[in-house]
Amino acid sequence: MRTLFCGITASLLLASAIGAQNLLTNPSFEEPDVAPGTAQIFAGNIAGWTDSSSCGIEVQDNCCGSPSDGSQHVELDSDCSSTISQTVSTTPGAKYVLTFDFSPRPGVVDNRLVVRWNGVQIFDELAAGAPPPADTDWNAHAIGVTATGTTSTVEFEDGSFSSPGVGTYIDHLPEPGRSTALLAGLAMIVGLATQHRKSHAGGAPR
Repeated sequence: MRTLFCGITASLLLASAIGAQNLLTNPSFEEPDVAPGTAQIFAGNIAGWTDSSSCGIEVQDNCCGSPSDGSQHVELDSDCSSTISQTVSTTPGAKYVLTFDFSPRPGVVDNRLVVRWNGVQIFDELAAGAPPPADTDWNAHAIGVTATGTTSTVEFEDGSFSSPGVGTYIDHLPEPGRSTALLAGLAMIVGLATQHRKSHAGGAPR
């Protein structure tokens, strides 16, 4: 989410600071806690994230593929193609980098993730999941953005052409040290994932 789900995680970091901090809340979707091996769709908002589509936010814990980071991720195609968003404090004119991990759901062909920064589309990718028993195939992305005000909003949307209620995973906000090392020279970082990750566990899609 429907994590996104594309699986995503995100963070906002000050690259030039010694000990950068992630400004996003709940970047790896570890809240609320979901029982291992299950998924749950939460009506309304969860910690840090707003349900912008009224489809609910689906959080999974190793039920239908392995997460990129921690034990949970989001599937953006919940009961319908969903959009989740978070607004953070920013400095006008400051440059940031948004990073995130995206994986297709195993066995699902139509996994399309759309990302917007302050309403402007900055990412659009379609990916197909390998058939079971293949696991998730996480890929990290990093995109430079600029703040235009004292607050900025990032949105993750399942843009699938059909809405079967499955597909599009998002996950993983890297720790500040790794993000800073990867993107040194940029003023700030919003980080979801900084390196290509493939999970190899054998979780079967539901």
